[in-house]
Amino acid sequence: MRSPEAKSRQPYRLHEPVTINYLHDRETPGPELTLFYAGQEICSPGHSHYGVRDHFLIHLILSGQGLFWLDGIEYKLTAGQGFTIFPGVPAEYRADLKDPWVYCWIGFSGSLAATHLARAGITRASPIIAFKDTNATNDRAAQVCDALSCVMELLRLTTGEIVGIRAGKTFQGHPVATADLMAKSLLYRFFHLLSLGNTHKVTTPAGIRIENACRFMRNNHSRPIGMDDVAAYLGISRKHLSEIFKAATGQSPKEYLTAYRLSVAAELLAASDLPVKAVAHSTGFADEFYFSKLFHARYGCSPSHHRARKAEAGKV
Repeated sequence: MRSPEAKSRQPYRLHEPVTINYLHDRETPGPELTLFYAGQEICSPGHSHYGVRDHFLIHLILSGQGLFWLDGIEYKLTAGQGFTIFPGVPAEYRADLKDPWVYCWIGFSGSLAATHLARAGITRASPIIAFKDTNATNDRAAQVCDALSCVMELLRLTTGEIVGIRAGKTFQGHPVATADLMAKSLLYRFFHLLSLGNTHKVTTPAGIRIENACRFMRNNHSRPIGMDDVAAYLGISRKHLSEIFKAATGQSPKEYLTAYRLSVAAELLAASDLPVKAVAHSTGFADEFYFSKLFHARYGCSPSHHRARKAEAGKV
């Protein structure tokens, strides 16, 4: 739901410096977790954005204040807070006219992105992050400040990689391609730190069940398991499993399992010479043609084309 005056408000033209560093090809979704870009901005007074993203986007506010709208709820946010935008969900934010935001951000996607956010207590119903807390007994402030340092390191990393690519040089003495692994490690650390600061939400009965369900599906993705098997493992009904899983992650457990299987298949295709049929069977798909259909829908190309494209990229 947009702000009351959103329809009549004219877009504000930016005049302040903006940094946006892209690390990955946006047309090819990553497997489990992939960083798309990192950036920072000194917002102009009244700077705003309204729209729908096809990925997750987290802003961490360093100074200033402004408003954020999601699902019809208005949040007034200041330094020490952050907000989360979810894929496919309309959202709007606007910097204050007198004290506009300075913030940094990371955009990411992947089959496990929603689950990692849910483990940190970040959902559509709870999209705000707080990383300043005057309560001395609460470690969340220190942990999210460490997470903020991860974002700043990602900014330095992506900047260094882009410069290295354009100059045909290495990054910090290593091949530029290693920046991808460094980015993933920092992104996983970012989620880990957020989760540490929100363990009370993860340890609810529903949270524990969701974690156990995800672990069961990952560990058994190569076997012909279904949602009845997952529900039986947890000792709950299939309907209840679907309800709590979707409420926390925004996707059904079946969608999670399928996305995870496809991400593993994509990695197998790129790293091995296994026939497509063998890759399909190794990741829990009994039907090679059904697997190819799902793969094309997610990655925009056939399994064979994906393998060829990755092989060609490796030669660069």
